[in-house]
Amino acid sequence: MDITTLNALKRLGLLAAVFTLSTAALAIECGDTISEPTTLSQDLNCELSIANPVALTIVGPSGSLNMAGFELSCVSLDPTQTDFYAIDLQGTAAYLSNGQLTNCTNGVITSSSGFHSISNMEINSAVRNAILLFGNGNTITNVDITGPATSTISDGIEVFGDYNTISRSTVLGGGDEGIEILGDYNNISFTTVSGFSEDGFEIDGNFTFVSNSIIENNGEAGILINGNFNNIASNNVADNGQVGINLSGGSSNSIASNTVSNNGLSVLPSNGGIIVTDSNSLNNRITGNTLNGNQQFDLADPFDPDCNERNLWSGNQFTTSDPTCLD
Repeated sequence: MDITTLNALKRLGLLAAVFTLSTAALAIECGDTISEPTTLSQDLNCELSIANPVALTIVGPSGSLNMAGFELSCVSLDPTQTDFYAIDLQGTAAYLSNGQLTNCTNGVITSSSGFHSISNMEINSAVRNAILLFGNGNTITNVDITGPATSTISDGIEVFGDYNTISRSTVLGGGDEGIEILGDYNNISFTTVSGFSEDGFEIDGNFTFVSNSIIENNGEAGILINGNFNNIASNNVADNGQVGINLSGGSSNSIASNTVSNNGLSVLPSNGGIIVTDSNSLNNRITGNTLNGNQQFDLADPFDPDCNERNLWSGNQFTTSDPTCLD
């Protein structure tokens, strides 16, 4: 073998060694911080403790994790702790996609820098919150959340920031609220929320838009509205325990073109389809909704017995109302 061939083989060997080391360095283990595009190559089962409270951290904008269909499951070494997380999205614009998170205290938390993306994920049996959405401009798409039937302490998704988008997702109980919205200008569409012990949606922020979604089989309200200037349109709200859509203090909201049926299953006097339950709920527009089978009433505003336009009711199709002058 001549010297040229020998040197060439040595160079190839060196390159192979470098490649092997590089691949090993990119192998994902519990507790890792990911700061570049990365693909998971196996399931992970991570023990979480006070010393190691996060299974994986993804730091944007350069960090992303494609889970490639694999599962990250958690084992909590201290079940009394509430601040353990499967995934922490840090920095700005970190990406998480294509995997499963199972049996974790909390699923995903996003940093306040925002603009993170969570897509094509399954989050199963989170003991507390499946997703805690801090910061603005985050996106959740095609995420399926299933909670343990015994969980009544936290929420499917909590939205703390503004201008976030949730679409084409499923949030199944049974925790406290399915989706709780505390920020402003958030948009939820084509999403199913079902089976929570209290409300499907609790909207405490302003300028929220909920459309083309299914909200059903929740223990109290399908949608509870405490905020202002929210738009609830073209949803199917059915079979919730107390109220389909509850105006509970919020004003200047639009409730339009929804189908609201068979709510009030627990048959209490204040139950029904679309109900005003707070005297401070003023200047709301309830228009073009279709209601049937709600107990006690399809429409109700006990604070306006003479229909003096505290709120505008117009073009609704219904059977029962209180007062009867509601339209």
